[in-house]
Formats: sequence, C-alpha cells, structure tokens
Amino acid sequence: MAVLRIVFNISTSSVDEVRQFYERLLDLHVIMDHGWLVTLSSGEEAVTQVGIASEGGSGTPVPDLSIEVSDVDAVYRRAKDLGLDIAYDLTDEPWGVRRFYLLDPAAVVVKLLVACECIQAARLRLFSAEDISAGFLSGFRCTTSIRDQFRRGPDQRWGARARAAS
Repeated sequence: MAVLRIVFNISTSSVDEVRQFYERLLDLHVIMDHGWLVTLSSGEEAVTQVGIASEGGSGTPVPDLSIEVSDVDAVYRRAKDLGLDIAYDLTDEPWGVRRFYLLDPAAVVVKLLVACECIQAARLRLFSAEDISAGFLSGFRCTTSIRDQFRRGPDQRWGARARAAS
C-alpha cells in the first residue's frame, strides 16, 4: 500500500474568500470546484509528508499548514503588498529554513518557508546524517550561497567524509 496524496482541508463558510487568498498569494489555480469545496493546485509534484510537533520552533506555535516555496522572500513581499496579517516575521532559523507565518481568512496559521541551500544539499546527500546531527551545518545561512561558505575541489566530498580524508 502506498499513500498517493494528502490533502489539507480548510473549514470555512467563506470558500470564495479563502480561495482568492491562496490564488493571490501563491498563484494556485482551481482544479476542482463544487461550490462548497474548491481544490487548488500549483501543478507541481511534492513528496508526501505529515509533520508532528510539540512546538513551531523559536517560540512559535505549531502552524496548521506549512508550504515550502521556491522564493520565500518574493512571497513575503507579496503578502506585505496584499496587506496580509504577518504573525511571525521573515526569519532565518538556526535549523536551516527561512520562514514566516501569516493568518489566512479562516484563521489558519500558515507557515511559508524555503529550505536553505544546506538543507537542499543534505536532501541531495551532499551532507550525511552525521554532519547534520553534529551541527556541521549550523554556520550556513539561508541568504548566502553554499559555494561562498564552503569551498571544495573536484575530488572532495562534502561533510564528514571530506574532513576524515584530510
């Protein structure tokens, strides 16, 4: 058995208002509209994930919905231009994400984020799990290119393997 899709449903009596919010903020488009239920999509494929948390990190509440975007700064500017209620300002977090929170018209706490280049590199297995748990990535910032922070030659490997070889 495989999970094929997970859908986040927002309970609201203002379906059109909430639909417009997500269309304007994230350029999502309607793929199904029954009037009482509207489904929006970006058209992108994503890995199925369920987050389980006791807190949101950095003293924030656990968000109801987390949305990873390719350019969180652009989405933040758009949210400000639209006059949306920013609940947690745009921040580089020590665990490697750049994020902000806002409230949608149904009072859903939405976290918008981008994984920093160090996290993207870890996903591509350029760093090992040991490097991440040992805090090796803690010096990387979300706004700086990984290449500017850590130089490597063509025969080197990132992380613990590179340090062990030197």
